Amino acid sequence: MIVDVLTRVSSAQAFTGSDEVSTSSYDLGNVTPKRDVGSGEPLAMFIAITTLAADGGSGTFAFRILNDTDPALATSVTIVATTQTFAAAALPAGTLIEMMVPSGQITKRYLGAQAVLGGTTPTVSATIWFAPRSFGQFYKSYAAGYIIE
Repeated sequence: MIVDVLTRVSSAQAFTGSDEVSTSSYDLGNVTPKRDVGSGEPLAMFIAITTLAADGGSGTFAFRILNDTDPALATSVTIVATTQTFAAAALPAGTLIEMMVPSGQITKRYLGAQAVLGGTTPTVSATIWFAPRSFGQFYKSYAAGYIIE
Protein backbone atom coordinates (compact mmCIF):
# COMPACT_ATOMS: atom_id res chain seq x y z
CA MET A 1 0.00 0.00 0.00
CA ILE A 2 1.20 3.50 -0.78
CA VAL A 3 0.75 6.09 1.94
CA ASP A 4 -0.99 9.10 0.46
CA VAL A 5 0.42 12.52 1.38
CA LEU A 6 -3.12 13.60 2.31
CA THR A 7 -3.36 10.92 5.00
CA ARG A 8 0.10 11.65 6.44
CA VAL A 9 -0.07 14.12 9.32
CA SER A 10 3.62 14.10 10.33
CA SER A 11 6.71 13.42 8.23
CA ALA A 12 9.75 12.63 10.40
CA GLN A 13 8.46 15.31 12.76
CA ALA A 14 10.62 15.96 15.83
CA PHE A 15 8.46 16.05 18.94
CA THR A 16 10.32 17.85 21.73
CA GLY A 17 7.56 19.21 23.94
CA SER A 18 4.60 17.61 25.63
CA ASP A 19 1.22 17.94 23.94
CA GLU A 20 2.81 18.91 20.61
CA VAL A 21 0.41 18.29 17.70
CA SER A 22 1.12 16.96 14.23
CA THR A 23 2.20 19.43 11.56
CA SER A 24 -0.84 18.60 9.46
CA SER A 25 -4.28 17.01 9.76
CA TYR A 26 -6.34 14.48 7.83
CA ASP A 27 -9.41 16.13 6.26
CA LEU A 28 -12.41 13.81 6.36
CA GLY A 29 -14.36 16.27 4.23
CA ASN A 30 -17.77 17.84 4.64
CA VAL A 31 -19.80 14.91 3.40
CA THR A 32 -23.10 13.17 4.07
CA PRO A 33 -23.40 10.98 6.06
CA LYS A 34 -21.17 12.86 8.47
CA ARG A 35 -17.86 11.13 9.24
CA ASP A 36 -19.07 7.59 9.68
CA VAL A 37 -15.48 6.46 10.21
CA GLY A 38 -15.09 2.82 11.14
CA SER A 39 -18.18 1.39 9.47
CA GLY A 40 -16.54 -0.73 6.84
CA GLU A 41 -12.83 -1.48 6.97
CA PRO A 42 -11.49 -0.14 10.28
CA LEU A 43 -9.29 2.95 10.15
CA ALA A 44 -6.06 3.15 12.15
CA MET A 45 -3.39 5.71 12.92
CA PHE A 46 0.16 4.45 12.38
CA ILE A 47 3.17 5.96 14.14
CA ALA A 48 6.55 5.02 12.68
CA ILE A 49 9.44 6.04 14.91
CA THR A 50 12.08 7.57 12.62
CA THR A 51 14.70 8.57 15.21
CA LEU A 52 15.47 6.68 18.39
CA ALA A 53 13.55 8.14 21.32
CA ALA A 54 15.80 9.95 23.82
CA ASP A 55 14.76 10.76 27.34
CA GLY A 56 17.58 12.06 29.52
CA GLY A 57 16.99 9.08 31.78
CA SER A 58 13.37 9.43 32.85
CA GLY A 59 11.26 10.23 29.81
CA THR A 60 7.90 8.78 28.90
CA PHE A 61 6.22 8.76 25.50
CA ALA A 62 2.58 8.37 24.45
CA PHE A 63 0.52 9.41 21.41
CA ARG A 64 -3.08 10.50 20.94
CA ILE A 65 -5.59 10.62 18.10
CA LEU A 66 -7.21 14.06 17.96
CA ASN A 67 -10.45 15.20 16.32
CA ASP A 68 -11.11 18.89 15.66
CA THR A 69 -13.13 21.35 13.61
CA ASP A 70 -9.91 23.25 12.80
CA PRO A 71 -7.20 21.86 10.47
CA ALA A 72 -4.51 23.31 12.78
CA LEU A 73 -5.89 21.14 15.63
CA ALA A 74 -6.15 24.19 17.89
CA THR A 75 -9.83 25.11 18.28
CA SER A 76 -12.13 22.48 19.76
CA VAL A 77 -9.91 19.43 20.17
CA THR A 78 -11.36 16.11 21.28
CA ILE A 79 -8.99 13.34 22.37
CA VAL A 80 -10.27 10.19 20.70
CA ALA A 81 -7.71 7.60 21.87
CA THR A 82 -4.35 7.40 23.64
CA THR A 83 -1.61 4.77 23.41
CA GLN A 84 -0.01 3.17 26.38
CA THR A 85 2.97 5.04 27.86
CA PHE A 86 6.34 3.89 26.53
CA ALA A 87 9.88 4.23 27.89
CA ALA A 88 12.55 5.39 25.40
CA ALA A 89 14.08 1.91 25.18
CA ALA A 90 10.77 0.61 23.76
CA LEU A 91 10.88 3.07 20.83
CA PRO A 92 13.94 2.40 18.66
CA ALA A 93 13.91 3.72 15.08
CA GLY A 94 11.71 1.53 12.91
CA THR A 95 9.11 0.80 15.60
CA LEU A 96 5.53 0.89 14.33
CA ILE A 97 2.71 1.73 16.73
CA GLU A 98 -0.83 1.10 15.52
CA MET A 99 -3.91 2.75 17.05
CA MET A 100 -7.46 1.97 16.03
CA VAL A 101 -9.72 4.94 15.31
CA PRO A 102 -12.79 4.09 17.41
CA SER A 103 -15.98 3.66 15.39
CA GLY A 104 -18.72 6.17 16.12
CA GLN A 105 -16.52 8.66 18.00
CA ILE A 106 -15.41 10.88 15.12
CA THR A 107 -17.74 13.88 15.03
CA LYS A 108 -15.52 16.62 13.61
CA ARG A 109 -13.91 17.14 10.22
CA TYR A 110 -10.17 16.78 10.97
CA LEU A 111 -8.06 14.00 12.48
CA GLY A 112 -4.56 14.55 13.81
CA ALA A 113 -1.98 13.30 16.27
CA GLN A 114 -0.42 14.53 19.47
CA ALA A 115 2.72 13.46 21.32
CA VAL A 116 2.52 13.37 25.10
CA LEU A 117 6.07 13.49 26.43
CA GLY A 118 7.08 13.41 30.06
CA GLY A 119 10.35 13.58 31.97
CA THR A 120 13.38 15.84 31.81
CA THR A 121 14.27 16.18 28.10
CA PRO A 122 12.28 13.65 26.05
CA THR A 123 12.48 13.80 22.25
CA VAL A 124 11.27 11.50 19.50
CA SER A 125 10.81 11.81 15.72
CA ALA A 126 7.95 10.06 13.97
CA THR A 127 6.06 9.83 10.72
CA ILE A 128 2.34 9.48 11.39
CA TRP A 129 -0.46 8.63 8.96
CA PHE A 130 -4.00 7.24 8.79
CA ALA A 131 -4.75 4.13 6.73
CA PRO A 132 -6.97 1.04 6.75
CA ARG A 133 -6.04 -1.23 9.65
CA SER A 134 -4.87 -3.96 7.26
CA PHE A 135 -1.91 -1.74 6.28
CA GLY A 136 -0.05 -2.73 9.45
CA GLN A 137 0.57 -6.28 8.23
CA PHE A 138 2.53 -4.96 5.23
CA TYR A 139 4.74 -2.42 7.01
CA LYS A 140 8.49 -3.05 6.88
CA SER A 141 11.19 -0.73 8.17
CA TYR A 142 14.59 -0.65 6.47
CA ALA A 143 17.87 0.72 7.75
CA ALA A 144 18.88 4.15 6.44
CA GLY A 145 21.38 4.16 3.62
CA TYR A 146 20.10 1.08 1.78
CA ILE A 147 20.54 0.80 -1.99
CA ILE A 148 18.02 -0.75 -4.38
CA GLU A 149 19.34 -1.62 -7.83
